Amino acid sequence: MKVLLIGSGGREHALALALAKSPKLTELYIAPGNAGMAGLGQRLDIPVDDIEGLLLFASREQIALTVVGPELPLSLGIVDQFQKARLPIFGPTQAAARLESSKAFAKEVMFSHGVPTAPYFQCQNEAEIVGAMEKLGSPYVIKADGLAAGKGVTVTPDYQTAKEVALSMLSSHKHVVIEGFLAGKELSVLALCDGEKAIPLLAAQDFKRAYDNNEGPNTGGMGAYAPVDWASEALYQDIEKKIFQPIMAAMKARGTPYRGILYAGLMIESKNNSLSPWVIEFNARFGDPETQVIIPLLSVDLLPLLYACAEGTLPQQTGRKEWFTTNTYAVTVTLAAPGYPGTLDTKAQGSPLLLENTLTEDSFLFHAGSKLNAHSQASISGGRILNITGLGSSQSNAQEQAYHLVREVQAKNPLLWCRWDIAGPETSASASALINSA
Repeated sequence: MKVLLIGSGGREHALALALAKSPKLTELYIAPGNAGMAGLGQRLDIPVDDIEGLLLFASREQIALTVVGPELPLSLGIVDQFQKARLPIFGPTQAAARLESSKAFAKEVMFSHGVPTAPYFQCQNEAEIVGAMEKLGSPYVIKADGLAAGKGVTVTPDYQTAKEVALSMLSSHKHVVIEGFLAGKELSVLALCDGEKAIPLLAAQDFKRAYDNNEGPNTGGMGAYAPVDWASEALYQDIEKKIFQPIMAAMKARGTPYRGILYAGLMIESKNNSLSPWVIEFNARFGDPETQVIIPLLSVDLLPLLYACAEGTLPQQTGRKEWFTTNTYAVTVTLAAPGYPGTLDTKAQGSPLLLENTLTEDSFLFHAGSKLNAHSQASISGGRILNITGLGSSQSNAQEQAYHLVREVQAKNPLLWCRWDIAGPETSASASALINSA
């Protein structure tokens, strides 16, 4: 099979590594890719939002499967265009991808089909914002109704701050969503979907806040780990029954069946000695950086699974039990550029990345924000630059492996910074209720 992978981040690097290992693969093309993917496939100078260019390439080269990584091309309707051309593609249609591209739409679907989620108001002016805040109370959860690169949410107990943020969001979005605050433990669960059924993968926990102890602003993700030991079999079954099954039925009933990967960002409430899942958000693609810990634990060929999603022929299996290595843990740590997640330091952008081949069987270095400079050398490009993943027989062993490589990379690249408590005993035991994602 010839495969086209669309994207350029750490998520796509992890997917490229898995696809490149498939015995069914004959050629892997990556558009546009990054500096770390050079040895995995042929990179193409086609932007992710150039739908016409991507379609032309896939048609000309007779690509057997196109895999969409980021949310932007999905929101632009790339899947619809490929389906019209009868080209197999992994990802939801533009209408189905609204589960991510419109927070208000996702909320409406959840409420109409009984999926547990926080109460909300969709607001388009100051009066509606004030009314919603007064009804829901503090802490205030403010979300932009649209794509926001993982940074479109603010959680604050301060009324004036919340109001100012909401009004600011209205300047670039038609609506803003004000919703009730959920407390508990955060959990990310991704499911492969073929339009009829959804098969959940291993749960992961990510870390959205910029700094240690879950402080600072939200980011696209500063690290993650998997599996999550406190996620019981009963909880998995609850998530499948109360969340994925109703959403799949809802999307099919609307005439927009969901195919691809569906990411459920959950808050798990502990009450009366039981755990109950509540949906914070949906994403219409692989999570980042969750993919960087889930994919390295995969024990089966990823390519036929993605193809089965696109064709509507997923096998009836329990993915987390049958598709993953047992008794192995993964921890990933994000190395970020100066200024992230705020205004990036322009002097640091373009600086060379000094990376030696120090990887082992238990560690991975995924490029998230890098590009080749004029001297064909990897350089800093963006906010989140590298994802360093370690494997181990326990969560603490995997964490130790990841941070060992982090220190080696930082010694030669002192501009890059990270959190030092990813998958630590305190944060992994009880994720802060303020870690929402968008």
